[in-house]
Amino acid sequence: MNEPVEAPSPPNISLALTGVTDVLCAQNGHTSDPSRDPTVLNHARSLLVALPSAERRVFVEEAIGKGGTSASLMQSAIEADADLRRWAADMERLALDDAIFAPSRLDLVRDVLVAEKRGASE
Repeated sequence: MNEPVEAPSPPNISLALTGVTDVLCAQNGHTSDPSRDPTVLNHARSLLVALPSAERRVFVEEAIGKGGTSASLMQSAIEADADLRRWAADMERLALDDAIFAPSRLDLVRDVLVAEKRGASE
């Protein structure tokens, strides 16, 4: 019999982040900031490099959102790798473009231009 197969659920990036950070810290005997340990930093950097861009973005956003050692670790890992620095700069540019060209902002500009056009034609 063919039983329905459940679709795999998306990975819980936040849980993975917590698990990875905890394991790396425990393996290296750290309870303080793991971003200061080169081994932990290299593992975190390798993980970020291995993730596809979309998953990397979610992983980094959630790490930064958690604050503390997770945010510090992500920042240090990104700063330690030229490709990750470029990727982070690209993500910042995309976020800025999204903010500038958001539909609500474009609607406001359109409204101003229409009002100016009406005022000029009167």
